[in-house]
Amino acid sequence: MRKVRSGNAWLGSLFPAVGLLILGLLLSYNQGLERFDRFLYDSLSRHITRPPADNIVIIAIDEESLAKYGQWPWPRHIHGDLIDKLSVGGAKVIGFDIIISETGREGSQDDTLFSEAVARSGRVIMPVFAEWNPGRNRLQVRKPIPAVSAAAAGLGHVDFELDSDGIMRRAFLNAGLGFPEWNAFSLEMLLFAGFPASKPLPGRRNTSLDSASPGNWVRDYEILLPFTGKPGQFKRISYAQFLDPDFDPYVVRDKFVLVGTTASGLSDALPTPVSGESLPMSGVEINANLLDTLENGLAVLPISTAGRLSFTALLLIFPLVAFALFANKTVQIVAGSFLVFIPLTAALLLVKIHIWYPPAAAMLILLLSYPVWVWNRLAQLVRKLFQERDHADITLKSIGDGVITTDASCRVKYMNPAAERLTGYSRREAEGCRLETILRVAEKEEEGEPFAFVRQCIETADIVQQQEEAVFHDKSGRKHIACVTAGPLKDHAGKAMGAVLGISDVTEKNYALEKLTYQATHDFITNLPNRSLLFDRLSQAILRTRRSDKSVAILFLDLDNFKKVNDQLGHSGGDRLLQMVGVRLKKACRSGDTVARLGGDEFVVLLEEVTDLRIAATLAEKFIHILQPPFMLDDHELFLTASIGISVFPKDGTDVDMLMKNADIAMYEVKKSGRNNYLFFSDRMNELIQKRLRLEAELRNALNRAELRLYYQPQIRLSDNRVIGVEALLRWVKDDGRIIPPTLFIPVAEESGLILPLSEWVLQTACGQAKIWQEQINESLRMSINISPRHFREGNLPGQLIKVIRDTGINPENIDLEITEGLIMQDIDRSVTIMRDFKLLGGTVSIDDFGTGYSSLSYLKQFPLDKLKIDKSFIDDIDRNRKDEGLAKTIITMGHGLGLTVAAEGVETRSQLEKLRQLGCDVVQGFYYSQPLPPEALTSLLAKSQFINK
Repeated sequence: MRKVRSGNAWLGSLFPAVGLLILGLLLSYNQGLERFDRFLYDSLSRHITRPPADNIVIIAIDEESLAKYGQWPWPRHIHGDLIDKLSVGGAKVIGFDIIISETGREGSQDDTLFSEAVARSGRVIMPVFAEWNPGRNRLQVRKPIPAVSAAAAGLGHVDFELDSDGIMRRAFLNAGLGFPEWNAFSLEMLLFAGFPASKPLPGRRNTSLDSASPGNWVRDYEILLPFTGKPGQFKRISYAQFLDPDFDPYVVRDKFVLVGTTASGLSDALPTPVSGESLPMSGVEINANLLDTLENGLAVLPISTAGRLSFTALLLIFPLVAFALFANKTVQIVAGSFLVFIPLTAALLLVKIHIWYPPAAAMLILLLSYPVWVWNRLAQLVRKLFQERDHADITLKSIGDGVITTDASCRVKYMNPAAERLTGYSRREAEGCRLETILRVAEKEEEGEPFAFVRQCIETADIVQQQEEAVFHDKSGRKHIACVTAGPLKDHAGKAMGAVLGISDVTEKNYALEKLTYQATHDFITNLPNRSLLFDRLSQAILRTRRSDKSVAILFLDLDNFKKVNDQLGHSGGDRLLQMVGVRLKKACRSGDTVARLGGDEFVVLLEEVTDLRIAATLAEKFIHILQPPFMLDDHELFLTASIGISVFPKDGTDVDMLMKNADIAMYEVKKSGRNNYLFFSDRMNELIQKRLRLEAELRNALNRAELRLYYQPQIRLSDNRVIGVEALLRWVKDDGRIIPPTLFIPVAEESGLILPLSEWVLQTACGQAKIWQEQINESLRMSINISPRHFREGNLPGQLIKVIRDTGINPENIDLEITEGLIMQDIDRSVTIMRDFKLLGGTVSIDDFGTGYSSLSYLKQFPLDKLKIDKSFIDDIDRNRKDEGLAKTIITMGHGLGLTVAAEGVETRSQLEKLRQLGCDVVQGFYYSQPLPPEALTSLLAKSQFINK
């Protein structure tokens, strides 16, 4: 039951209540708690979101677009292409949120192309903004360049104001220099799309318009902007993706389209209440939020000053009167309820009526009404604690374990003599200190809360024992290990007012246990994990791996002929040698790998979280390599090799014993086959690995046995059906007539490094054959030679070309180097240098497989090229697929525009040939004319006729 206070008590509480009410009204009037109100508004905003409108699309200038089009700003004709495609797609309005206030770097012609695109569209809204002019020492309005301003369907300001805490919450629907003449950018888009111009604008009006200075930027119709959610809510299409020829433009039909920058370092991003994790929101997405807000009538209006004061008084009167009339316990309930009711009311006003009422002043007054009740309560607790301390001091002096009592804040109030000896602090020094100060924890799971279990004890008023032994340093720095138990100190009502800690020092016991454990789990010679610890870690690794798609591998390593070395050195020298081997093995491993010694000269390496079996193979090769250098022992130079068997979980076994057994079997197979090698237990994996090694070895021999041959495919000029050149294609024909496909041996050559001598042989052979044909048929054929990536990156290509030209006597004009787009773009500067040096010699350079790479057109025009070769994938369906035909036509037109010859490869049918002839292709090659032929067969073809009439 509640108790009504006496008259004096009532009057004594009434005056503070009136004072608190007046203080609340003053704080509400001058918004003295504006920062906290903003925090509440931000908290509500982050949780009160809505699905983004599906009729708003952002075309984002993102990292992908920068990678495609190069350094910002881009040529403006690219923006013109975007506007044209958006217009074709049927965009309702195009909000081009990019500043075009100065002539572009490419000149007026580029600006003209852009302004013409804007004019053709007739639905483009451009931004204006205010900028400080240092020369004139005043603000000025920056508009798009005149041609663009004239072509635009409308202009709108992009002015957003940051609050004093650096967060953008407000928007202004009108703004301008001296007078708010410009609509907001998003509002201008809505008005263009048919938003009723006669409809009153939401927002708080500017009452100082009449006295505004002509040189000031003036705003009107202030609203709070409710965001749909964190950045990235609206549908976003990459600028580069939308301009892709295959991208369907009609995805923007009847939609509001905003174009703007989102890439890091470019976008005019601002922090917002919903940003989260310090992630700002790009300007274009803020405009999208404003557009969505205005279209759906969701603008939030700040409450007026009179309304704020009235509402604050209404919310405070009842709880303050209750504080004056009723007992403390009832006041606590009423005030606590209103402390929840006030922000809840503010939230309801924000969500349901779209009005923001700042509740911080009212909440603060309610919080200030608690001190009297809290102070009385704390006074009782303090008196009780003093009484209990006196009793505890007498009782605990005789206890052998350390005892520490704390208050509710975990500050020391008492220590018995045993605790003083344990911590190194006297009772007087420790009183008032936090537990962390006198028990400096050396190992803790959570920074800043090493004694969370003590707080748990106080909060739950129950005994709590620390789950793990605590490791801490005493005052002198000596480390202690202790078992700690905490029990609550309760008042007469059963409420915990502190804790008592019982501390048992188990340091010496733990040190002895650690020593025994280490000796039981480690090899006493090498200090590596022994069989017991290895098997335990392997068991745990298997259990973890069962829950993932990764593998566990073990490498069973046995030193070859170690017994002879051991007999020579004696057991002491053998032990030292094993120690040196262990050091080398650990050095070769990753930090998370386990290197163990089973006994004798046997070692096992455990690899966890293996995603590719080549990791195990690579490590085995590394072991073999790292053991090759001699071991120096007492002036003796000792050489060791190792045989390594590898097994993999779960393929080769599902338990420890099976994996160890199979790795041991694989190791003995290595011993049988000659030692100093490694072998996978898995037949299939071993077969694949060995097959790759055999293929590499056979490829080395093929270079010496002349099994590698060059075939040549004619290239025909369509204007006169004349063979003007051939492409050299590498073939591997074994002695038994089997042909190894290039797709099989070229990757092996690249990986092993054999591609370098192989490429040199191709250059020498192809150029020599071209010289022979020149002399035999008195005709100069251009020899096209593909350059491998590794040869281009690592080989001495310029020097080799000079040597080949000198050795063969071929005219450099008859050599055409074919390089892929992707290869050039890996190192543009080096690629351009090599191509220019070769062209200075007189040769030509072609881009092979054009259309499948990622080169920018702005780079393409800078490359010293002579020819583009359209990739076969665009030719296969050119006579049946209009997209392939369009792409081929685009490439041909672009190539001719750059002054390049355009060739097509993979022509197999008459209809493909005729389609390419119609499109203006210059050169073709493919099975329709001839398969790749050996030099003898192609010599006969060339000798019969240099013209192909088909």
